[in-house]
Amino acid sequence: MEKDRKQNSITIAVTADLHLLANRLHDTGEAFLRMHDNGDGKQMKNGTRIIHQMLSDIRELNPDALLIAGDLTLNGERASHEEITEQLRIIREQGISVYVLPGNHDIGRPDAKGYFEDQVFSVPTITEREFAALYEEFGYGQAISRDPNSLSYVAKLSDENWLFCLDNCCRINGVPEHYGELSEDTMTWLFEMLKKAREIGVFPIVAGHYNLAYHNKVFKYGFTMRNYDEVGELLRKYNTVLYLSGHMHMQHMKFQSGIVDIATSSPATYPHQFGVLQMEHGNKAYYQTQMIRMDRAEREGFRWFYQNKFKWQVLNELEHKSNLTKEEKERMADFAAKMNLFYFSGHFYMLEAELGNSEEWALWIEKGNDIFFYSYLKSMIYDSMRNHNIYTDLIREK
Repeated sequence: MEKDRKQNSITIAVTADLHLLANRLHDTGEAFLRMHDNGDGKQMKNGTRIIHQMLSDIRELNPDALLIAGDLTLNGERASHEEITEQLRIIREQGISVYVLPGNHDIGRPDAKGYFEDQVFSVPTITEREFAALYEEFGYGQAISRDPNSLSYVAKLSDENWLFCLDNCCRINGVPEHYGELSEDTMTWLFEMLKKAREIGVFPIVAGHYNLAYHNKVFKYGFTMRNYDEVGELLRKYNTVLYLSGHMHMQHMKFQSGIVDIATSSPATYPHQFGVLQMEHGNKAYYQTQMIRMDRAEREGFRWFYQNKFKWQVLNELEHKSNLTKEEKERMADFAAKMNLFYFSGHFYMLEAELGNSEEWALWIEKGNDIFFYSYLKSMIYDSMRNHNIYTDLIREK
């Protein structure tokens, strides 16, 4: 049974980019480890266990709702979706409403694979219609309105808040593209629903997989939805100032058109956390991340894995630099990996003082300023020096 939504305060657990690969699709053999070790730092070997622990933590937290902003699966495997729905059913049975929306890795993926021994093989994925059917209990069946042209919908969170789940993933003939946007037809539907929300005096909370804001000047294409300015203008016109996203696997907040876009990091990557959003009286928002419970030694091992994945990429690009010694390259790569880890976890502000006295950063400026990674590292410094794990704001007086 769902909770009474008439209370003055509601709590929503927020996550995105679970990238779960069902246990029955791999055996941790040669093919799986090759994929895992050449990836971007996701804990695929421990993915199921980490996601199960996160959902256990959420059950203990006992929020009013759970929002998953896309990329529930590694690459849209039907078996992975089925494993997730089994776990979400336990959440819902506790009285916690669950709302999901699709990411670019959830539907129609031609790279949906299984991994056994040294073999990689194709496995069934799902269609848009099947996604809505699979997640009927987790948003689509509870929607007060569904867009007929996409998998977008609106759900009632409480008497004072509606949740707008926007499907901003572009698919052509059911196959995902490498960008996101809202179609003209979906924009028309969104306009009508925002207008209706205003008429009855409820505050909209909006979520989408692709970002509304440009969170970093170096990586823009493929992360921020293409018509972000048009969408942002419409949302702001109807008093929306909170947008929840994912996709980047980075904990980061950025303002666009007067709206704060809170991108919640992936629980599959260090530091393995999720967000908790509390709404008071429908118009005051408190957001803070919460780490998934795990043994300290295990978390440290996951940190080493994530940090070293990035270090090896940097070392590979520094390899051709003849003006650097091997020891200098090692130190520069170590420091770059540390910067990246703090940046993606939303705690880059903690390095501000260290950067000013860093010999490694001085080496980057002097001898490494002609490669891509320097531009990326510099973009971190020009970003906002704030804690991206906490946000508090008054949305708007009624």
